[in-house]
Amino acid sequence: MAARGADAGTTREIDALQRRVAELESMVAERDSDLAAASARLSREAREREQAEAARRESERRVRAIFDQTFQFIAMLEPDGTVVEVNRTALRFAGAVPAEVLGRPFWDTPWWSHSPRLQERLRQAVASAARGEFVRFEATHPGPGGAVAYIDFSLKPVKDETGEVEFLIPEGRDITEHKRDEARLRERTAALAESELKYRTLVENVPLVVYRLSPDGEVLFVNRFVEEAFGYSPEEVLRDPGLWSRWVDEEDRPTVEGFRAKGVREGREFLAEYRVRHREGKTVHVLDHAIPSRDAEGRVSSVGGILLDVTGRVKLRKERMRAKELETLNEVAARLAHEFRNPLTSVGGFARRLLAGLPPQDPNRRLVEVIVQDVARLEAILGVVLTYIQPLELALSPTDPRRIVEAALEAIRGTAQAARVRVEQSPAPTGLWISADAPRLEAALETLLRNALASMKEGEVLAVESWVEGDMFHLALRYPAQAVSPDDIVDFFYPVTSPRMLQRAEWLPMSKVLVHKHGGTLDVALDEPGRIVLRLALPLLKSLRPATA
Repeated sequence: MAARGADAGTTREIDALQRRVAELESMVAERDSDLAAASARLSREAREREQAEAARRESERRVRAIFDQTFQFIAMLEPDGTVVEVNRTALRFAGAVPAEVLGRPFWDTPWWSHSPRLQERLRQAVASAARGEFVRFEATHPGPGGAVAYIDFSLKPVKDETGEVEFLIPEGRDITEHKRDEARLRERTAALAESELKYRTLVENVPLVVYRLSPDGEVLFVNRFVEEAFGYSPEEVLRDPGLWSRWVDEEDRPTVEGFRAKGVREGREFLAEYRVRHREGKTVHVLDHAIPSRDAEGRVSSVGGILLDVTGRVKLRKERMRAKELETLNEVAARLAHEFRNPLTSVGGFARRLLAGLPPQDPNRRLVEVIVQDVARLEAILGVVLTYIQPLELALSPTDPRRIVEAALEAIRGTAQAARVRVEQSPAPTGLWISADAPRLEAALETLLRNALASMKEGEVLAVESWVEGDMFHLALRYPAQAVSPDDIVDFFYPVTSPRMLQRAEWLPMSKVLVHKHGGTLDVALDEPGRIVLRLALPLLKSLRPATA
């Protein structure tokens, strides 16, 4: 029994030991598993650290590559300005090696040794950046070959988590080309402004109407000469789009609008001469030369042109035509006068001889006297015709009109005294000038004065007045003339039509012709019954006209 009990106890111990061994084996297995896991974790972490370090080195390499390859000057400074890092661009810029730059104050590096003033400015900039301020300014630096280089410089503070400045980053960028471009741009802008000023000055002051129209006829631009040419200001023309067409003469408007429409439709320049109605009602002849402009797609975008006042040219053309006609008429008149002169001389000579041989009591004597008188009248008419058709060339020069009046009055002074006629002259304006052939104009005025004296009686007054009105010099002769009818006034300058005025046949027509040749006017009228007034007007020279005229 005792032995059986002992065996039972041993069996229990063995079972317990086996369980303990199993537990220990399980614990060892768990420990081995933990160690394996820890080892794997450590291995993985080691690999990750290696990968991170490799990535960091690669990132550092890339950053350094970017740092060194950038075109900007970049460095890193301690807050006190000591250089701790610098890129290759900065080294090339300074022409230095790292040993000459690293560890030195930023303002005391080879970059700025050329300018003590700039060194002081950089020292102050570092102090400002160390206080957390961002600093930026432009600096100059000697470039290759001694040329000045311009640097856009900035100094940026970098702060830590607490807000303290940890280091400073100076950056510099070469803006020399930019500066040169700016200078070229300024020069070109100035040149363009000057060119525009010259163009605008030319356009605004040229004696032409310069304009630009849209394809539908809207006025886009017109210069200020339009006011002088047509009486409308540029503002009025721009405000009233229809005015550009309305001022064209009604008869010419359809033709002009057709020209413009064709120019826009076909994109061809057009040239047209037409009439424009001035604001004051007068007609202005213009030559319109317009050139359409095209856009990138070939469509007409606008029409630019000029309007030239050709009124004077049209007038000259008409005058030339009239002169040509007059030349033909003069030639015909000269031939006719020659044809008339020979038979008239024969008839007059025979009539006078016949009259001289007839006794006073001859019943035919009265008939011959009529023939002699009519022949004399025809001879006077022929003399006037010959006077008219003679070529008349004037030798014009600036002349004081007062001197012409004084000379003519002096020439008839003796005649007036002999006839006991009083000449009263009002004060004449001074400082005036006209373009005149003085001797011929004096002769014409003398003719008018002598004609007046021939019509006056003893004791009567011949009044002579002169004045300035606008751009004309005026002269008036007033005197009484007995038994002067309106018909006599009509025939005043053509006395060949009036037997009573035949004695003046060769005087007065040439006087009127001479005044007209001087660009003036000469008219006659009855101031009141039995009182004649002759009015003469001559244009003043603008360049010599006084300010008070």
